[in-house]
Amino acid sequence: MAKIDFQSAGSSNAPAPNEDWLRAECWKQNQWARSIGFERWWHVRMIDRDGEKTPVVEGKDGDEAARIRKLFDGWYPDYMNWPAEKLESEFRILRHIARMGMPEELFKQTDLGRGRVRRAD
Repeated sequence: MAKIDFQSAGSSNAPAPNEDWLRAECWKQNQWARSIGFERWWHVRMIDRDGEKTPVVEGKDGDEAARIRKLFDGWYPDYMNWPAEKLESEFRILRHIARMGMPEELFKQTDLGRGRVRRAD
């Protein structure tokens, strides 16, 4: 799993990037990756650093990134022989990663952000 820590980069006097700024930057990179057919999804994850929540950027590659992108087309995980509660858990995890890879306002405008998804029957 690729990880970029913007906290450690650059001048120690510079203000630390916040979650909103990082999510916007992830979205730019996600759009670029999709435009060239590169299966990569950048997203922000909050980590505990010395008792303080700090945003870091991580990336998902290949099939994992493809599953996240498919959510925006209405896909719902449907893995053979998985119980419904495990599928729901997988969906919530992927949805959260998708959300953290784009600005919140933009996420809320998507069908995924409004809870409109197809469920496996």
